[in-house]
Amino acid sequence: MATGLNRSLTAAEINQRVGSIARDDAALAGYGLSTDDITLIRTVVADLVQLRNLYLGTATLTVAYDHRTFARRIWGLGF
Repeated sequence: MATGLNRSLTAAEINQRVGSIARDDAALAGYGLSTDDITLIRTVVADLVQLRNLYLGTATLTVAYDHRTFARRIWGLGF
């Protein structure tokens, strides 16, 4: 499944495609991702979901946590 950004691609389509792929490690491996890559992606998503919930006020942290630790590993320039 190739996806590219174009005018006809909607947010709903992106969410559906990503959701259907991300549910299954075997599907992700089928795209050539290693076990380490899959673990990294899942960790980054978990951190970003937690960061989103903190922003929305639906979660709190009891200890400081640097949410950039894993997110920077998928950022192209490594910020």
